[in-house]
Amino acid sequence: MSQFKVTAVATMVTAILASTQLQASEQTRFYNASSVSSQVQFNPQVSQQRALAERRTVSGHKSIFDEQLGKATFLWNAVGQAKPDMAMILPEQRNAYAADFYLNALTGVSALKKGVSSAVLTDLSEQKLGSITAKYKQKVHDIEVFNREYNLIMDKEYNLVAGSGYFANTSASATKSFAPLAEFVGAEQSIKRAIKELADIDVSLTKSTEQGDYVKYNVSNQTGDKIVLGQPRAKKVFFEVAGELQSAYYVEVEVADKNSLESDYFSYVIGAQNSKVYFKKDLKAHAADFNYRVWADEDGYPWEG
Repeated sequence: MSQFKVTAVATMVTAILASTQLQASEQTRFYNASSVSSQVQFNPQVSQQRALAERRTVSGHKSIFDEQLGKATFLWNAVGQAKPDMAMILPEQRNAYAADFYLNALTGVSALKKGVSSAVLTDLSEQKLGSITAKYKQKVHDIEVFNREYNLIMDKEYNLVAGSGYFANTSASATKSFAPLAEFVGAEQSIKRAIKELADIDVSLTKSTEQGDYVKYNVSNQTGDKIVLGQPRAKKVFFEVAGELQSAYYVEVEVADKNSLESDYFSYVIGAQNSKVYFKKDLKAHAADFNYRVWADEDGYPWEG
C-alpha cells in the first residue's frame, strides 16, 4: 500500500469532511427537521454500521459512529479490508469500479445496481499524487435526496483511505406508488414561500424554461421596497425528516432593495405540501468556500504548519 505522508492524508480527509458538513456553517441553517428516526435502535442496519466503525484501522485513527443517526459517518480503511480484483477490468474503468466496490462495502449500496434508491457518481477525480476521490449522491425514484451523499478516497494502488457521509434509509418494499411522489404538484408555492421568507414580498410567477432538473420562473406584480433579481429556479428533492423522506423543492432566489447595488442570494429547501422551510443557506457567503491557498513542495505535499 502506498505510504501517504500525514499532512497529505490530513489535507485530503479535510476536503472530504468539508464537503459533507453543511451544518457546520453559521450561514447554513436546518429548521427543526431532525433526520433522526425514533426507530433507529430497532433498525437491523445499525449493528452492521456500528461494527464497521469499531474495526481496527490501518492509520490507527478511530472511525466515527453517530449514535443518533445509527450510522458510521466517517470510516478509515480497516485492517483486513477486502480490495477489488482488477484482473478483468479495463484500465479506463478501474477508478470507477474500485470506488463502487468500496461504496458497496461501506454502505451496502452500489451505483451499478439500479432500484428505487440509487447512488449516482457525480465526481471521480485523480489527484496529482495519484490518489483517487469519488463522490456519490443518493436518488430515490430518480429524485435527489437532499444532503445525502458519500465520499471516498483511495490511493493510487486502489487501497481505500477513507469514506465519509451517509445515505437516507429507504424501505426495501417501496414501489412506484411511493406516496411522496404524488406531492410534487408544482414549485410555484415553494418559490413564493422562499421569497416571502427572504424579502417579505408577494409576487406572481409564470413558468419560463427548464434546465436539467431545474425549472426557472419569471416574476411579476412585485410590490414593496424589495425586488427579485433574475429568474428564481427550483428542482424536486426529497428531504429526510425523522427518518422519513418528505417531498420538497430546492429553491434559489436573489432579492435586493430597489435602490441598492447589494443583494441577498439564498437557497432554501421547502416542503412541497406544507411549505415548511427545512433548510436555508446564504449562497453569497459560500461562494468562495474551499478556495484557499496551500503552501506545498514541488511534489505537491503541503508544508507542515
